[in-house]
Amino acid sequence: MKLEWKQINEIYPVNKQRIWLNNCGTTTIGNLQRDLLADYLEDYSRNGVFTEKYSYPIIKNEILSILAKLIGTETRNLALIHNTFEGMSFISMGLSLTSKDTIVLLENEYPSNYYPWEFWKKEGIKIDFIPMQDSPEAYLNAIQETISKLKPTILSLSPVHWCTGLSLPMKEISGICKQYNVKLILDGAQAVGHVPVETETWGVYAMAFSAWKWLLGPLGLGVLYVSDQALDELKLVFKGTQSVVGDSEYLPYKSEIKASADRYEYSTSGYVDWIYFLGSLRMLSGIGFDEVRSRIYELTRYLKEKVNKKAYTTTHDNLPEMKSGILSINPKDGQNTSELAFLLKSKGIIFAERMNRVRVSPHIFLLEDQLDIFAGYLP
Repeated sequence: MKLEWKQINEIYPVNKQRIWLNNCGTTTIGNLQRDLLADYLEDYSRNGVFTEKYSYPIIKNEILSILAKLIGTETRNLALIHNTFEGMSFISMGLSLTSKDTIVLLENEYPSNYYPWEFWKKEGIKIDFIPMQDSPEAYLNAIQETISKLKPTILSLSPVHWCTGLSLPMKEISGICKQYNVKLILDGAQAVGHVPVETETWGVYAMAFSAWKWLLGPLGLGVLYVSDQALDELKLVFKGTQSVVGDSEYLPYKSEIKASADRYEYSTSGYVDWIYFLGSLRMLSGIGFDEVRSRIYELTRYLKEKVNKKAYTTTHDNLPEMKSGILSINPKDGQNTSELAFLLKSKGIIFAERMNRVRVSPHIFLLEDQLDIFAGYLP
């Protein structure tokens, strides 16, 4: 049965005491996920790892099937890992680069898309940065100019900037990468579940993303996408028990590496997290990811209008066609952002202070009247 927005609001207990507007940072758990976890733990208490209802291959296949359809790939190209940083590190450290290569990143990227590349500096490889821009079109122009000038080996970026919420024109950016034979690598933490992602259509070489943002999953669980080309080319950084063919037989030791991306699931995973994640994915896919995204954009537009009426400007102003669920609110002239943040926190508002702005990001378990309350607290 399809849930209405009010029903979803009611099954998220956090709504009884807080207004959770930091969903691009971390999310909270709803009753559907909680109940699924409780049922699994009850079954596990009786059967341990021999549970049939929650058997490892069944749960894993359902999770990967939903994700593969969401981002336009096959299950063999996906692995369940721990976080975005881990995945980006697998990608970066698996590459074979020389001093002739150049890596291009966006200025002020989230650390998970910077630190994995930083170690290449000692190998004499140049890392160049595209300056922050104030519109998707400006980013496209800057990327076009940088790539045509530097002809880098790697462009690694987030399709949505984590501080400003600016959503990049990925179809056009991917076209530029194809034109100049640049490997396109994505930090998908702010993208998957939030904006459309088409890995194979865009020619994405590899991507990592977290479960606990727009996908409403648990902290400490991430996903790695590895294209067929990358599966052939990337060195395996860590070879673990589950990286090899015939992994259920521990001895003798094996040398043949799995052909699929689950070679990166090198050892035992946090299975309870998988159950939590599956509960969220079932809910989101049951609603329909297109409808989920539309609702996120609807709530964000509503919030922007309320904020503008209080004489605040945002990073979405003058960008009416941009679709993004991350809205960053500029302080008024003479206003102290930290003092504003302190006031909002005292009222039970969950958000993030980023780059001297108040960053908010609603999700489908919120309703408009909660956004009215938030806007009402703004001085």
